[in-house]
Amino acid sequence: MRRTGRSEIISLFLSLGLLGVAGGAAATWLAPLHHLFDLVAMFASPALTCAVIGLLLAAVARRWPMAGGFVAAGLALLLALRPQWFPAHPAPPAAVEPARVYFANVWARNHEVDAIARSVAEADADVVAMVEITDEHAAALPRILKAYPYRTSSRPARFFAGGPRAIVASKWPLRKAAAVQDGLAAEDVIVSAPFGEFRLIAVHLTRPWPLDGRKGEQIDQTVRLAQRIRYGEQVPALAVGDFNATAACHVLSDFAGKGGVRPAPARTGTWPGFLPLPFRIAIDNAFVGPGLTVTARETGAANGSDHSPIIVEVAPSAGGKLP
Repeated sequence: MRRTGRSEIISLFLSLGLLGVAGGAAATWLAPLHHLFDLVAMFASPALTCAVIGLLLAAVARRWPMAGGFVAAGLALLLALRPQWFPAHPAPPAAVEPARVYFANVWARNHEVDAIARSVAEADADVVAMVEITDEHAAALPRILKAYPYRTSSRPARFFAGGPRAIVASKWPLRKAAAVQDGLAAEDVIVSAPFGEFRLIAVHLTRPWPLDGRKGEQIDQTVRLAQRIRYGEQVPALAVGDFNATAACHVLSDFAGKGGVRPAPARTGTWPGFLPLPFRIAIDNAFVGPGLTVTARETGAANGSDHSPIIVEVAPSAGGKLP
């Protein structure tokens, strides 16, 4: 009886796990039909991790039909993750040194200013972009950004405690891009890199409904951002930020098409920061337009936030005009 009971518990555990990862795999393919499917699809990468764990447990328990189910669900998830994990990027010119760009959502409730400074220093980036910079953080910026003489920021938000804002700091000269009245919480600048100018847009999009905001607000923001990229200053563009969505989601694949941009490969997640990397989701992202290519993306050192920073390296590519 004991063995039978144990066997039933194992079967129930594996069945629930298989149901969960199969549901996640199905959501990735149904995402274009409804935003709630897309919300579930955001967790495709952790679901794939769970599918691998389920496969190993099923194999150990000799539950071969369930092992086959985990394999099928895992393959479906892997296919859905291809736009996020393996986006195509042209090779840069061999003689060009890429620009190293650090992005972080430092989190308005993060009081670990020393950790922010250490994370920025460790990255040793050429350009730093951060969002949710509050009055507390702003007071420490001379120390956090001591290696970056060129700085600019958006206006502090009026309706949030601490007046969070977006900032960009650079080792190279910056200038504000032409103002675009689209209501986005973004800092839009032109960076004078050694290989030529490129445009950097640091953004923070809202969370998907029903987690935050009104229904469709996040989608509206991606549409406005795509228009900003296409119809703003026509220099090669890099958009970095907390998109509150992964590049494999329908909302960002649709944005990529409308904006004429490609995502940086995001095989490791950034949120929530307290979880191991395979269980995080990659909602902090970078997208490049024609004229730029991504040569590397990595996760930065912890900075006290619930998000991990990202570091991307970008370089010129052939053709600099939007399609």
